[in-house]
Amino acid sequence: MDKNMNALRQFLNSAHSPYHATAALEKELADAPQDAVTALRAADEKLKALLGWLLGGDNDVDKALGGLSLLAVCGDGRSVAANLLEALQKVIEQGAARLAESKAGSL
Repeated sequence: MDKNMNALRQFLNSAHSPYHATAALEKELADAPQDAVTALRAADEKLKALLGWLLGGDNDVDKALGGLSLLAVCGDGRSVAANLLEALQKVIEQGAARLAESKAGSL
């Protein structure tokens, strides 16, 4: 039994171990430039602000999504933003039509 445990310990401590690979990946991610993360957060904030404006100023998109990024990828491989806009397409089109009618009526 000790021989098997020693072999297991050696494997887990080797460079081929999944634990070693995970640790290496975590270190690589920790050392990654923060500019990319900052840029993605800024893009997400701008997209949420634009979507909030589009849906009406009283809508807090970040709160409605529970903080989920619009740039996150869903199970279908599309972004949250793409799926959300598709789901809201009719509402957005109706709002745009009402806005166009009210603008036309005021001319």
